[in-house]
Amino acid sequence: MKQTLLDLFRRLKSVLMSYLPTHLPMGMSEFYEWSDSMIKIANFPTNSRDDINYVLATLILHLGPTASHKPKQYFIRAIKAGAAKQIASGVFQEIKVRQSEEAKKRQESTPNTGNSNGVVQGSKVS
Repeated sequence: MKQTLLDLFRRLKSVLMSYLPTHLPMGMSEFYEWSDSMIKIANFPTNSRDDINYVLATLILHLGPTASHKPKQYFIRAIKAGAAKQIASGVFQEIKVRQSEEAKKRQESTPNTGNSNGVVQGSKVS
């Protein structure tokens, strides 16, 4: 019970501290410690450390030239927003495929009159 309560307070402290700006990592070992600290407090949609580290490195590269301190929550939220956008993109793709399949079925079931623009041939407009 005592250890569980202590772990809860440590986690709460880590979460609260993640809202404060901290310096960005300046070495490889520091980068991995920094990313591990975010993985521990965030519920990322993937368990792959390589995926998370890749995204974190990309986010750092896209920061402005004077950004030397950022809250860890900035990176956590960016990863979660990216995951949500990826899911939304997948939904768009599913709908697009389904609509094209339905259009293909309609086209196959409709008799072909030989004219694709809908104009009746042989009639004159006066």
